[in-house]
Amino acid sequence: MIRHRRSAGPRGLGRPVRLTVLAIALVLAVALVAVIWAGRSAREAGPAAVPFLPAGVADGPSAAATYRWGTPQWDDEFDGTALNPDWEVYDSPGNGGNGVRSPKQVSVGDGVLTQSGTADATTAGMSLSHHDAQYGRWEARVRAIQQPGVQGRPYHVVVALIPVGISYDQGQHDIDFAETDIANGSVNLFVHYPKEKQDYVAIPLDLTQWHTFAIEVTPSHLTWYVDGVPRATDTTKDAVPESPMAFNVQLDANQPNGYIPGEVQLDWARYYPLPATDVPVVPAPKPHQGDYNPNS
Repeated sequence: MIRHRRSAGPRGLGRPVRLTVLAIALVLAVALVAVIWAGRSAREAGPAAVPFLPAGVADGPSAAATYRWGTPQWDDEFDGTALNPDWEVYDSPGNGGNGVRSPKQVSVGDGVLTQSGTADATTAGMSLSHHDAQYGRWEARVRAIQQPGVQGRPYHVVVALIPVGISYDQGQHDIDFAETDIANGSVNLFVHYPKEKQDYVAIPLDLTQWHTFAIEVTPSHLTWYVDGVPRATDTTKDAVPESPMAFNVQLDANQPNGYIPGEVQLDWARYYPLPATDVPVVPAPKPHQGDYNPNS
């Protein structure tokens, strides 16, 4: 009787093939166990931790980014819990003698600077020391909020450049690149200059949300930006400052008491020097012009 051999394929390949199949099956089984174990561990550990995001971390568009101003010469990101010593905090009577400006009303935390105002006009103000400049680009991310459901007068927010070493009676010159009452629904952009003149524009804006404000000061013009968009350009010669200016933030009271408790917050503040070449005039609407009474 002739015995027929069952074919196992080419000589020498039958056994290794069986070993390879077993090895693959073993690897897949190990991988499946690992996946099951990882899923069980994830369920036991709960969802992945979400990093805490401070109030102002959602950075919006800025003039510096849009127009490539480069690296700031000075900046404050308000990290930590202590105020940068570059700032001079006011300890004085309040705006127009209303209430007081107290250093206790200034705090830093969660990545933001906060100036707080109470119902009795105890409020705050500060300016940047030793970093003044006649020309340059200043930018800050700002919001202002107040206690809901409280009757009273809203605080007045001022983010500005003020002259260094020059009093009002010598011819005040200041540039406001964000000024408004809290929850007013609009923000004013101002320059006050001799002799009791002012150029200004009002823009609809909800300052209870974060917005970025910038001012460009050159020998030939001023340009205001909001969220990276030029909103006004002023080429009036007298509007350009003739002395160094300092960055300033105030929460102002215009009466002795009866205020809605409120806050103005800064996520960051930055200064960029002008380039060595001429700075072109950025096309933007011309501001309105009028008279200004500093004592009103």
